[in-house]
This record gives sequence, C-alpha cells and structure tokens, in this order.
Amino acid sequence: MPEAVQQVTITIQEEQIQCTIKRSKKRRRTLSMQLHSREGIIVQVPWRATKVEVQNFIDDNHKWLFKQAQQLKTIPSLRFNSGEKLLYLGEPCNLTIIESKTRSSCEYQDNEFKITITPNLTETLRQEKIYELIKKWFYVKAQAFLSFRLAFWQEKLNLEYNQLKITNPRQRWGCCDTNNNIRINWRIMLTPLDLIDYLLVHELCHIPHKNHSRTYWKLVASVMPDYRERRHRLREHPASFF
Repeated sequence: MPEAVQQVTITIQEEQIQCTIKRSKKRRRTLSMQLHSREGIIVQVPWRATKVEVQNFIDDNHKWLFKQAQQLKTIPSLRFNSGEKLLYLGEPCNLTIIESKTRSSCEYQDNEFKITITPNLTETLRQEKIYELIKKWFYVKAQAFLSFRLAFWQEKLNLEYNQLKITNPRQRWGCCDTNNNIRINWRIMLTPLDLIDYLLVHELCHIPHKNHSRTYWKLVASVMPDYRERRHRLREHPASFF
C-alpha cells in the first residue's frame, strides 16, 4: 500500500522532539502513536486525515510524547562491537566479536557472548548477521527455558496450555490464542526472571479468561500479588526496543 512520510519537529517544555508522520492508504480509521528505538516516535494517520486533525491529535498527546522522548534517551544503543553489553535474564553480559572464516556462530559462557562472523562485511551487513545469530541463539534458549517455567506455573494455576511458540513480533510480548497456544516474544529472555514469570502467568491466565476482566486479574493476583509492579517494569524495560 502507498505510504507518505513526513518528518516534523515538535517543541514540548522547551525540548524539540522529532516525529515521523506516516499516512497510509490501507483501511486505517484512527490515529495512533508508536515508539521505535531506531525510528523514534511514529504517528500513524489515515490517508485523508487533515493537518488540523493531525495537529489536534499531537496536541492532545503532548504528555505521552514528552515521556516517550525521555525514554528514548535511556535506550542503550547497541552497535554490536566487542566490549558492549547484551542483556540475558536481566544481567549485562560481555559481547565479543570474532572475525573468522570458520562457521558463523553465537556461543555463551561465563557471562560472555562470543559471536563469530566472516570478515570484510559492510557495517550494515555485519550488524544484520550478528543480530540474526543472537536472535537464533535466544530462540533456542527460550524454547527450553520458557517450557520449564511454564510447567512450574501451570501446575500452580492448575491450567494446561497446548503449545509454546517462540515468536518475533515488533510490539507484543506474548499472547494466548483460542486454542490455548502460547506465543512468547524471544526478547523476554533479555529481562529478569520475575518479569518472565509475570508474562507467562499473564498468558496462562488467558486460558480460562480470554479478556482482562476483574476475574482474570484476580486469578493473576492469586499467584502473583505484585503483578502490577511487574507489569509496569516490563512495559518500561529496554528489551522492548532491542
């Protein structure tokens, strides 16, 4: 679908904030805002939305925009160079990049990720290759680790899910579908164990309750009384932007 992109600068509390306005011809009826680590703040609008409508929407969301602009400053910028830190279960681990003509790989040992890639790649291709190696490693680790944690929590809740699927969505941590298959974003493996457990409990409780009713949250609270605090921390965690 065709899309028009416009860069705008908004001043809030004497701070200039860069926004990208995207107009799409697909059947969008509402205006929305999203935050991406590389693209920054994205304002999605219908193709026929007027300038006044867009400006009013931005004005109505000044507080949100300012908060997200501040959050962008806290997101660690990862260039995939030796000496940088990569999170694993909430702990910063050393990243070591080795250029070699041997098979590309990602290995983890003693709080260190060792990435082996072929030499003489362009910077963009090099970063893409490293990212894919890391993602593949986390996919495998997540399948085993999250299955283990799900077994623990489903026993406590006396619930049974169907299958666990590790996924790569851009804007969702997880979901439980109508067939009780649980899908989890592999990036959850970057967060501490208590946040991982919150996400798993959250999805397991959707087995009997396909909504966020009071009954649903009561079930979550029955095994995790501090779920509100965990939910807030997960929403703010830098892993969201990896």
